[in-house]
Amino acid sequence: MIILEVIRENKEELQRRFGIQRIGIVEGQRSGEHGETSRVNLVIEFGEVTPDLFLEVKSFLEELFGRDVGLATFEVQSPHIRPLAERQISWWEEENPD
Repeated sequence: MIILEVIRENKEELQRRFGIQRIGIVEGQRSGEHGETSRVNLVIEFGEVTPDLFLEVKSFLEELFGRDVGLATFEVQSPHIRPLAERQISWWEEENPD
């Protein structure tokens, strides 16, 4: 399973149901360069995020991928770390603008 394909197939539901604006896939995972049971690491940008919404999204994604999902938001990252992290992430809307 290629992570990017799963995200593309579920993009509209993720936006509608959870208000997700962007999902970023950590480099190396987007092309399938990971084991079938390895953790999926994603970065998500929301309009507004609450702890309950964050956990609901994590649970939804774990069910979708059938494995553990590491989930982070840029809102909690240091402004010094964010530019470095951005270089290691591919955002789905950049891969598939529609």
